[in-house]
Amino acid sequence: MPKFITFTKMRKLIFILTLISTMGADAQIAIQDVAHQLAKHKYKKVYRCFDANMQDKVSAYQLKKIWEQMEMSAGKLGSVVDVRKNLRDGGSRQSAMLQFEQAAVKMTLSVNESGDINGLYISQLAYEPPSYGKDLGVGKKYINFLSHSYNISGELVVPLECQNCPLVILVHGSGPNDKDETIGPNKVFYDLALGFASKGVATYRYDKRSYLYPDSFKGQFDIYDETINDAISAFYHIKSDTSLHFGKYIMLGHSLGAYAMPIIADSLQDKLNGAILFSSNASKLEDLITYQMKYLTEYDGEITKEEAKIIAENTKQAENIRLNKYTAETTADELLAYWPGTFWKGIEGY
Repeated sequence: MPKFITFTKMRKLIFILTLISTMGADAQIAIQDVAHQLAKHKYKKVYRCFDANMQDKVSAYQLKKIWEQMEMSAGKLGSVVDVRKNLRDGGSRQSAMLQFEQAAVKMTLSVNESGDINGLYISQLAYEPPSYGKDLGVGKKYINFLSHSYNISGELVVPLECQNCPLVILVHGSGPNDKDETIGPNKVFYDLALGFASKGVATYRYDKRSYLYPDSFKGQFDIYDETINDAISAFYHIKSDTSLHFGKYIMLGHSLGAYAMPIIADSLQDKLNGAILFSSNASKLEDLITYQMKYLTEYDGEITKEEAKIIAENTKQAENIRLNKYTAETTADELLAYWPGTFWKGIEGY
């Protein structure tokens, strides 16, 4: 079980959950009831309806995270429609369309002959461009750049009426993000690119090094490897391209990118015309991470033993960081998030 849950791990188009249950053979499980229990955040109640194989593979906490991601993407569940049920092998296979506030998804439920749920499938939402991006005329160009021997891929989006228009370079948050900063069905950076283009502003976004070269982050690395070096390299590459002409050059950092933006801006000095800190933290990372974990685990009003263990582990690791009880050789498994000792040493006092 990871110590720090991020939604970047939920990018598959289909969630396949296989779970164990205590309900008897005479119990009738209906897909509508399962959907409405999830909507009420009764994850443990649904979990108790799973068969043993499913409970071994997916916890109530993981079920909670999946449903919360659906709600973040589509809003609250409204209705369950187009319910279908087929009997087979002594059990049943049921399907239904779940109508959320902003979208619909398909749920499929399998019940075995003992009356336990042995399969739950939720088709995740497909990406839908925002209204301001539909029918928007833009020019696109794939541009790669080298950063400390790594070849980084990216895309330039330019509004059609760009005459020395400003350019915003987008710098990711933590985790192995692609250039769109895809999280589930959401594409945060692509939405921003379309939004900026609709206002006459060009953007450049690139795939993060940890996304393209995950093996390079298995050992020790710091915030420069994670974020800063590639952002600076992207800036210099775009600005030195004589085929491109922009009136101003601006950097936008999201989350960890915003946290690192003062360092990036200081490195670029007057070459940079402006910086945007988007969803930046106002506290130390070790404090922020422990707060986020506590908030997420308490969201449904109850804390499982597994969740309590994660909170205690994160709290202890955060305290070790505050008290400097680690070295530059301490591995990521022993510290918060996925960052090793070198990363945390590099931001001491920042």
